[in-house]
Amino acid sequence: KIEIKYVNPKIIVALGAQPRAVMADYFDDWNWIGMYHPSYIKRQQDPELRSKYLLELSKLKKYNV
Repeated sequence: KIEIKYVNPKIIVALGAQPRAVMADYFDDWNWIGMYHPSYIKRQQDPELRSKYLLELSKLKKYNV
């Protein structure tokens, strides 16, 4: 948490299930978003899942990331 305070990011992006779980448990006071890991999306052949991922990526535009 000290490093995050020092860097002071606009948003933290947690990629994957484990990082999302950690962020939910310990970093609820920070501005963060949990997303699927890109390698997971690449392995899946589900167009609906890929669309959902792209929608999540588009949410990051408001942070100029």
